[in-house]
Amino acid sequence: MKLTDFAFVIITTVTLSATIQVRAAVKVETAEPVERSVAFRTIGNRFITASPSNALDLTGLKLGGRQTFELIDITGGELAEGHEVRIRHTPNTGKPSYWVEAKGGIRRGHDGDVFKIRRVDTKVALVTRTGKFVARPASANALGVSDKQAGAMLVEILDTSTRAPIWKSADQPAPAPSETAPPASTPPLAPEKSEAAPE
Repeated sequence: MKLTDFAFVIITTVTLSATIQVRAAVKVETAEPVERSVAFRTIGNRFITASPSNALDLTGLKLGGRQTFELIDITGGELAEGHEVRIRHTPNTGKPSYWVEAKGGIRRGHDGDVFKIRRVDTKVALVTRTGKFVARPASANALGVSDKQAGAMLVEILDTSTRAPIWKSADQPAPAPSETAPPASTPPLAPEKSEAAPE
């Protein structure tokens, strides 16, 4: 073996082993997206409904196929405040469509926008990519948008397999103690003295 061949073999071996060591030393933890079959129930027991012509409205009075969506939690893990999600509707016959922020409000389209979860007690406000809040319908074919959280449409996210809310109020912290209750350091009242019977 010539000296140049030997040097090439050594350099190649050192380069490959260094590359393998660098790859092994880098640990990247990424959560896999989680998909859940959900429905969105609003105040007044109305469901967000996928209607014809890529519309979204509140015509649903009960949970059915047009009220069922896939919530794709891009952040992964348990759904929580601040998670980024995509929302997809897949009809029995046809192609899936995703929620998108359009000029007239929130509709369905081929490419989906990312929404952020903003938790409000047991309900959720959805925040668009432009920082606006999904709101009650502004027209017959789309959900509205609001610049402020006060105008947001709060929804309860239901797991369609159990028809139960994903978040329950038990997850919330206990309420603050009442101001009318006596302080804990107040000593208990002494028992009243009974009057003795005359002899």
